Amino acid sequence: MQLPLAGIRIIEAAQNAAGPMAGRWLADWGADVVHIEHPTRGDPVRGRYFRMYAGRDIETDFNYAWENLDRNKRSLTLDMAKPEGKQVFRKLVSQADIFLTNYRTSDLIKFSCQYTDLKPLNDRLIYASVTGYGDSGPDKDTPGFDVSAFFARSGLLEAMRIPGQVPPPYVIAMGDFITGLGLACGILAALHYRDLSGKGQEVKTSLYNMGVYVMSYDIAATLLLKKLMPPTAEMKAILEKHKGDRIDTREASLTPMVNYYETSDGRWICLSLVQPMQYWPNLCHAIGRDDLIDDNRFNSFLGILENRNELFRILDSTIRTKPLSEWKQRLDNEGLVWALLQNYLEIINDPQARVNNFFATFEHPSHGPVELVACPVKLSETPAQIRRPAPEMGQHTEEVLLENGFTWEDIAKLKDLGII
Repeated sequence: MQLPLAGIRIIEAAQNAAGPMAGRWLADWGADVVHIEHPTRGDPVRGRYFRMYAGRDIETDFNYAWENLDRNKRSLTLDMAKPEGKQVFRKLVSQADIFLTNYRTSDLIKFSCQYTDLKPLNDRLIYASVTGYGDSGPDKDTPGFDVSAFFARSGLLEAMRIPGQVPPPYVIAMGDFITGLGLACGILAALHYRDLSGKGQEVKTSLYNMGVYVMSYDIAATLLLKKLMPPTAEMKAILEKHKGDRIDTREASLTPMVNYYETSDGRWICLSLVQPMQYWPNLCHAIGRDDLIDDNRFNSFLGILENRNELFRILDSTIRTKPLSEWKQRLDNEGLVWALLQNYLEIINDPQARVNNFFATFEHPSHGPVELVACPVKLSETPAQIRRPAPEMGQHTEEVLLENGFTWEDIAKLKDLGII
């Protein structure tokens, strides 16, 4: 049986989850996906951390996370930082249908694999990328993981958080997988356009943009009202009744390095240090605890896992001592990956969301100019458009029937019978 994407060649320079999941969708449908890995480090998902579940190490040699993301693909080891590696990479891309990546903009520049670098090699190339926060704006180079970019900054966690309670647990990689699916849809649209025109194009999205898309209903309402809606009287009564009760599951998390913390002014931030030892000294600097850098309890990955409850309590009590504004400065100065649990009003006024076109203005025939949540997948040559408002019930019945060969006499009969 021939699969629908048989014959489509994809070069995938991506790691972790969002980019590789887009490639996995296409590989499942028959595309030949070549996953590029570093010759010595390989993809991080091959590591031990990804064979853990619910805070426990699974006693198995089967890496279910790797199989979930990279089944049906082929692996090619290549050091793209070296000149010879770049030559090999460019030859592969020149013969491919699709290049797929989730590297940061700074790495794309380093490896000479931005769209402008590769388009001259192959005019039919579809260049597909996913970033944390978009490829424009002040946060274009900020690392974004699904817990920080998709769940926290998009408003999803703040929306699900009951006032007075801690944020709810998140499902690991769910945002990555939804974003990967969205990117795969954009790639298929670009493939169809290439069949019609012979031309490739750039397809891009971000974890943050896809998170805002997931929250479209409430964010669309906030775009319209330009304010937050307060809790109902019934909700206020329930909250007052249970005032002081607090359900807190954060200490049961696998690692305090990927967790939520409350600041002294009542705002919640999300640390997303999924490669903990890379960031450990910087985190110690940020919280003013340089004495912990060489502490044997925490200066190794296994040490953090074994002593995670103690480290959680240190971080929790420390972060409660200062307001959001100060933590923002401290965390940013140390290059740490984190995000504020934003509310909807902050999202619609977020410069990063604005510069990456998360929202679109549409001239509605009845309501005038209204702002809506735009399509989260951007195509460079054939961008999505809001072409018409949502229809009135049955508005186009006659139009569609006439286009399909029905006559006015047929339509009259169908009306008489109550069929339309």
